[in-house]
Amino acid sequence: MKKEILISAAALLVLAVALAGLLLFQQNTNENPSPQPPTPHIFPSAQPVTDEEADRAIESAVSDPDVKQWLDKGYDVYGVFRSGNITWVYLRTQEQRLPWVLGISLALSVSTGNPISVNFELTLANLTRQQKEQTLQVADETIRTYMGNATVDNVEVRYWGDSFGGKMMFHAYPTVSFTVPQDLSKVGQDVSIYVDLESGQVARVFTLPRKPLLIP
Repeated sequence: MKKEILISAAALLVLAVALAGLLLFQQNTNENPSPQPPTPHIFPSAQPVTDEEADRAIESAVSDPDVKQWLDKGYDVYGVFRSGNITWVYLRTQEQRLPWVLGISLALSVSTGNPISVNFELTLANLTRQQKEQTLQVADETIRTYMGNATVDNVEVRYWGDSFGGKMMFHAYPTVSFTVPQDLSKVGQDVSIYVDLESGQVARVFTLPRKPLLIP
């Protein structure tokens, strides 16, 4: 009996050590995640270019001031393709914007005489339970203006982009999203409330009209 108790105690100790190690690993992973740039989406009509054309396009793209800021920590050329009169340079960067963006890929259009346009594809971070609760607390007053006391569960990191002269910048925040009214068979709107947890304020509210869903 005593031997069985000792074996059980040893097994519990091993399990406790393993769980502690897993929690520490998860904590370190959350605090120091590795860059995870997404695989760029290539236009279906795009065609590969020659090595010489690719070298010229890459040189032009990476020398652009608005592109350089994303390449300070290194990058990989995913591919160079032509679609119509525009050459597209796809770069997977090693840059990251913690805590909400874990990786950035760039799709850069290069054409003679025109500024290079910067298009982003992002890998977004996951929110912890505590961060979701904080997001809901900050957005609570804004939520009530649209939904009253209804419950909202959809909280995740989202982003929107602003474009100026072909150059796009993105803004990523924890976001509360819902549909008003919740009855999808009626005319309504989709609402997204972007929250800045650092300042404890709502950063932006987007609304999008929604047509009624035809439910058989």
